[in-house]
Amino acid sequence: MQQDYVCALTLAGAAEGILDDMAQDLSSRQLGRQKGDTNTHTAFNLEAGIMESIFDIPYSEYKRSRNYLRNRLKHSEKGYQLDLSDIHIDCKNLINHAITNYKLITGKLPDSQYITRFCEEIGVS
Repeated sequence: MQQDYVCALTLAGAAEGILDDMAQDLSSRQLGRQKGDTNTHTAFNLEAGIMESIFDIPYSEYKRSRNYLRNRLKHSEKGYQLDLSDIHIDCKNLINHAITNYKLITGKLPDSQYITRFCEEIGVS
């Protein structure tokens, strides 16, 4: 079961990264900002902004902690013991960000019964 989450995290991370780049491109063109500006509209930037304004967590610290597990899986050394006890939460967050970025780009949710059910379960509309 845990291996399924590792695969889900890897695929969701890739989708979130690709769609984040696309959302940044679109948003920076619409807002007249440079790509990479933390004020562009992407799922991560929106969430990081909330974390900074409500919980006073700096953008860079939030980014590091949010990407920690994904980066450890990509760059872990043989024999390194990684705590995967909350991997299901990381998977949901990355899938949510990928879906949100898709919606930011297209203006609608993907047309899939699985995505619709996922969004209903976590409260995304």
